[in-house]
Amino acid sequence: MKTAFASVRMFFIEFADKFLNDFLIMMNDMENVGRYIGARADPYTMDEAKQFIQRSLEERSLIFLMIGKENREFIGSIELANIDADSAGIGIVITAGEQNKGYGKEAMMRAIEYGFNELGLHSLYLEVYPENSRAINVYKQCGFMECARYEERIRMSLCQENNVGGLLNEGKN
Repeated sequence: MKTAFASVRMFFIEFADKFLNDFLIMMNDMENVGRYIGARADPYTMDEAKQFIQRSLEERSLIFLMIGKENREFIGSIELANIDADSAGIGIVITAGEQNKGYGKEAMMRAIEYGFNELGLHSLYLEVYPENSRAINVYKQCGFMECARYEERIRMSLCQENNVGGLLNEGKN
């Protein structure tokens, strides 16, 4: 496992085939995960999951698997997508069994820091379904602000300038 970066409780590793089945199970959990990441009625097959990952990596994206430091178990994934000179989309998916444990906020904060400090990005954006109130709350805690509301989703963004010494330095004293 090649670690790209880490947080207090997680390693963020480049995508590894060792965790492909865990990734597939997570993506196909329509009740707890799938309904929040897209309008897909049928589960992914293993080949479709591989194609999804390959396509993402070819389209200026970085996918990191979130692995627990303590038990080396798969927690979820976080993606920086459509990376250009100064911005990227960001998305996070956490397995049902690891939700409501603070991993979402911890992962988002660390990925934001990675995007701004390591990749030199100036802004990040995401889209979320309005009914995903837990995610919206986490995104707001991480500094994202709503910038547009569409029929079925909310677009939120975070600019590095709006973080002036704040959120990313939280707890680093």
